Amino acid sequence: MTNKMKKTLSLLLALLLLLSAAACGEGKAAPKQLTNAEGLVYIVAENGSAEIVGYTGKKEKLVIPETLEGHPVTVIAQNAFNSAGFAEVTVPGGIRQIRNGAFAACNNLTTVRLAEGLEILGSGAFQSCGKLKSINLPDTLKHIDDRIFSGCRELASVTLSPGHPLLEVVDGVLFDRQEKRLIWYPTTKKDETYAVPEGTRIIGAESFHLPPVTAVTLPDSVEEIRMSAFGSCPYLEKINIPAKITELDEVFPGYGEITDIEVSPDNQVFCTRDGVLFDRGKDKLVLFPGGRGDEHYEIPEGTLAIESGAFIRAKLTEIVIPGSVKEIGADAFFCCEQLASVTISEGVEELGNRTFRYCNGLKEIRLPRSLAKVGENPFRECENLRRIIVDEDHPAFAVMDDALVSLEDMQLVWYPMSAERKKYTVPKDVRIIGSGAFYNCGQLTEIILPEGVEQLKGYVFSDCINLKQIVLPRSLTEISRASFFSGKARTDRIPVTYNVVKGSYAENFCKAYKLTIKYHK
Repeated sequence: MTNKMKKTLSLLLALLLLLSAAACGEGKAAPKQLTNAEGLVYIVAENGSAEIVGYTGKKEKLVIPETLEGHPVTVIAQNAFNSAGFAEVTVPGGIRQIRNGAFAACNNLTTVRLAEGLEILGSGAFQSCGKLKSINLPDTLKHIDDRIFSGCRELASVTLSPGHPLLEVVDGVLFDRQEKRLIWYPTTKKDETYAVPEGTRIIGAESFHLPPVTAVTLPDSVEEIRMSAFGSCPYLEKINIPAKITELDEVFPGYGEITDIEVSPDNQVFCTRDGVLFDRGKDKLVLFPGGRGDEHYEIPEGTLAIESGAFIRAKLTEIVIPGSVKEIGADAFFCCEQLASVTISEGVEELGNRTFRYCNGLKEIRLPRSLAKVGENPFRECENLRRIIVDEDHPAFAVMDDALVSLEDMQLVWYPMSAERKKYTVPKDVRIIGSGAFYNCGQLTEIILPEGVEQLKGYVFSDCINLKQIVLPRSLTEISRASFFSGKARTDRIPVTYNVVKGSYAENFCKAYKLTIKYHK
């Protein structure tokens, strides 16, 4: 091989290495540029179309334009208008998708006009729009997801064309005629009992939200009950499980009133043991009826999992979780305010999102060495929890400067609400600030995120009412739109000074959302 050929080959190899390094990098795509056009924050897709991802405007009546600076608007992104303040909105026909939660918690929204052309309405698109009174659903819709009007307390009906190809209303209740799915039972419907029509196959997620029903009867045709279908039924005392039901996922009320669960004798999966509902096939505890008055409960040995929401608002003061349990689901002990003693035995491997949220009787808790994974802050808003105990050589978790940190991804999971310090610097090795990690830490006035922190998840600093300054490093490459939401109202971001580096993604984010900034090196 000649020297010239060797030189050429060396140059080619070097070029390939550079291209490979550029392609691999940190394994992440560069953040997309955010642009604000008259209050509409958008990004541009590869095909040149615009996707609305946020809103900073203050209009009373919003008409979404068909184009933004020459880019046709085709998508409204997840949570894009979440908590916006307008009363009316008109969506043009060029928009094909309204994604999950796009208009959720728009507390002033009364009127929605959707043009023909819209094809997909994502989960919870108008969830918790408490003043919504008028909305039409166009004939072009090909799919409408669950939770669509969950929490729309004043919405009594929807406008459909007489021959709508997808949807129908029966006795005031919205159904997907193709899937035979019950989508939405209006909060304004005053019946105390309701019998779901025979032929219905699916009860949609969060389809019953705050109605006055005390008893619901499900026909034998029901094959699927989706997540939290009855999760917001504060008066529900009695319900039945038909024979064909093989899965239940966070289905039942979170208000602690249910006392009577009837399981079809032909059901091969579910049963009750001492009045507690179990999935016998998976050895999973599904529901501890909150209407019971027990103060102490020991989960039977051999139980492998606790379902999400299983003990919501139970009146227990003490719970013993055996080592046979491997997984404890999201919100499993939500709002068990009297719960003062929790024994998590060796063997438990996973805590779900917000597992012990609002367990205000807890003052300390020990995590077993077997615990390998936790979801979104399992101890969020446990206002009296001062101490989490883990072994110094725990393989998965550590307590660093009062904060609970997951060692696998170096995520700061929890910081105690009761901590009295006013200024806090996140430990230097932390890479991710987890969702709700500092939720309602009212003593803090300043938080410093060191270089190395790459990601901020949702509601990180919500309800930190005394917070005045947050230092954001250059290393940040991902910030949730909800990272700085102010908490319960969720209509604004926390009114603090955001200390950023010039040219950083944090600066771009803060400018796009018109946040108060100053600079540091």
